[in-house]
Amino acid sequence: MIKMERRHQAARFVAEVDRAARLLSGNPSLGMPRGDGVRGLVLAGVPYTMYYVLRSEQIVVAAIAHHRRRDGYWRKRLGSLEP
Repeated sequence: MIKMERRHQAARFVAEVDRAARLLSGNPSLGMPRGDGVRGLVLAGVPYTMYYVLRSEQIVVAAIAHHRRRDGYWRKRLGSLEP
């Protein structure tokens, strides 16, 4: 039973990431500004936020962070996202 529940949770997570990516592709400024050019979009139905930056005509995802993780732990990745 646990395996089926985890599969369901994983499928829901993947579906929500896909939905959020499609939303952002049509409206890149949808996420809330978080400083340093980073925007955050809270994913629906799962405890995660997608953090991204806009580079020219691209949306670059820096992290999909769980809400219980230390805030901003992923920010060190931003340097590697420079063009």
